Amino acid sequence: MFTFVEIKKGQAIAIGQLFRERRVPSIAAGNISPDMSLDTDPIMEPYNYGNVLFTEYEDGTAKAIYTDKTGHFLEKKMKMDIYSDHIQKLPDQ
Repeated sequence: MFTFVEIKKGQAIAIGQLFRERRVPSIAAGNISPDMSLDTDPIMEPYNYGNVLFTEYEDGTAKAIYTDKTGHFLEKKMKMDIYSDHIQKLPDQ
């Protein structure tokens, strides 16, 4: 399940969701096409160069490690908030 958001005034507003699994037709909600290409969409760029690893810690932080387009490993650690603090319900369309 992918949730796509737009940042407005420091708040993430969900613009669409996409469910994709092998041998199952894609399901989309909001302003997302079920045929959206995850290979070419800019939001998926970090995934194009190698593996991405997410780790969650008990102190309320998370870390993401990925390989950039030059082959260098990048590591980002950040404080996590509750998912619902950031993602709003999709507006009825």
